[in-house]
Amino acid sequence: MKRTTVISVVVLMLILSGIGGFAGAQTSPDGRMMGPAHGMMGFSRASADRPLITLMLDHQQDLSLSAEQVRSLEVIRSDFQQEAAQRITELEAAEKELDVLLRQVPVDLSRVEATLRKIEGLKVALRLGRIKAIDQGRALLSTDQENRLQALLEQGGLPSRRQRG
Repeated sequence: MKRTTVISVVVLMLILSGIGGFAGAQTSPDGRMMGPAHGMMGFSRASADRPLITLMLDHQQDLSLSAEQVRSLEVIRSDFQQEAAQRITELEAAEKELDVLLRQVPVDLSRVEATLRKIEGLKVALRLGRIKAIDQGRALLSTDQENRLQALLEQGGLPSRRQRG
């Protein structure tokens, strides 16, 4: 009875942590990467979950981006999206592997632990890749452009260029 309770608690914890953590690697319906807000790089929590590279591209006129900056930002975004898609596929496979392991009786805790470490490593890699992409994108901006971006982020609820007309 005690073992069943422990296994149930472990399974519940894994499910709950998977729901919260996996949300950090999701894409919106239009293919933009979405992630948890963590106040990255000096931005408020509300702005940290925005796809910052896409936001820069959506506001290229407001930021006075050059054609070269736009091209570079598009490459950074594309590279990250490809990397993220691969990591998400790996993460989904590892989650399925964990589900299979947790259905076994008795549960092989050493394999469960290894799979959990793999899952967390993939989440870290995905999050770090996003942070690196944002850092690369921000490095392309001049001080004036960075200040304009900061002002846009502080406005909150930014309309996309499509909504502005």
